[in-house]
Amino acid sequence: MTGNKAKTYLPEGEELPASQIGATLEALEATIASRGALVRGLVAQGAATEGVKSQEAFPEGAATEGVKSQEVFPREAAQSQEAFPEDGEQSYTCRLLSGDESFLCAKIEEEAGEVVAATHEGDTDHLRYEVADVIYHLMVLLQRHRIPLDELAAELNMRMRPEECPQGGIRLFSRHVNRGK
Repeated sequence: MTGNKAKTYLPEGEELPASQIGATLEALEATIASRGALVRGLVAQGAATEGVKSQEAFPEGAATEGVKSQEVFPREAAQSQEAFPEDGEQSYTCRLLSGDESFLCAKIEEEAGEVVAATHEGDTDHLRYEVADVIYHLMVLLQRHRIPLDELAAELNMRMRPEECPQGGIRLFSRHVNRGK
């Protein structure tokens, strides 16, 4: 299934993955994780940590505000131009990963409110856009806490009856099931 033909397309020369959403979420997870690794690597190399409670997100610390990646990782600089452009400004993702976690949580609340507003508007294109914002910010939150998509998939599989789960769908061990208080 490729989605609504009027709204989606497959770039020429590319093949459909087995699961569109799976492939997209895995690619986004890898992108966010690479930003997280870059942030953690800069901290390990002694990058600035001014004004950030980095221990909340990364035990070893993680703040890079105003640091150019080229100064710390010359070899990786070419791979991270989107994360750290020439002017030294970090990408939005890096700032979310390295900054105060309360800012990220506030963004998730804000974006969730925008989903509700878009729902009431009845504009499906706007609704899709706002839902993507929520998913993106939630994936950044998962990365901050180093929770991989496989664990999220297992959590979702635990919410279905066994006969509803996908063939080969992973599950959580009972010791890792926490339904909150």
